[in-house]
Amino acid sequence: WMSLRGMRVEAVVNDGRSQFLEQHLNVSGEWDHYEKALLHGYKTGDASVTRKARQRLQQLKEGPPFLLWVHYFGPHDAPRAKHGSPRYGESPSDLYDHKIRVTDAHVGRLLADIERLERPTAVILTSDHGEEFLSDHRGHGANLKDVNVRVPLVVRGPGFQPGSSATVASLVDVLPTILRWTDVS
Repeated sequence: WMSLRGMRVEAVVNDGRSQFLEQHLNVSGEWDHYEKALLHGYKTGDASVTRKARQRLQQLKEGPPFLLWVHYFGPHDAPRAKHGSPRYGESPSDLYDHKIRVTDAHVGRLLADIERLERPTAVILTSDHGEEFLSDHRGHGANLKDVNVRVPLVVRGPGFQPGSSATVASLVDVLPTILRWTDVS
């Protein structure tokens, strides 16, 4: 729909082991540019996603409107601490918080570049699921508990005022919001 309106539709993804966003599955349609952020030729990494997404922003800052889908997978990775980032402890939830902090820093670098764009830009940050921490493991997607289905949804763009909203929203609201912003029927 956006391509028909003359927008560029691009993606830089770290899809980890899930491969849900693989082009050959055609889950996500046609992209003008689709790039897997490969690290060492086979592994993906959020640092690589950020670097490649920032490069795409530089190339897209001039020209037609664009949608740039940036997909991070780092918090899914095994709970190992990354050097140079604060640690919170050794429990599974502590290590997960550490991974979130690492990904948050990558997102911060990308947002700083978006702030420097000299054009109106909307940003949506969200997650596809939460995490559940049990006594012996962490998991997600196995039930409808609040910890699994309540996810962050942060929106900045035309028509949204700073602050929080008491309005109930869902991930199914994201696409209609993008279509409204881009005047796509």
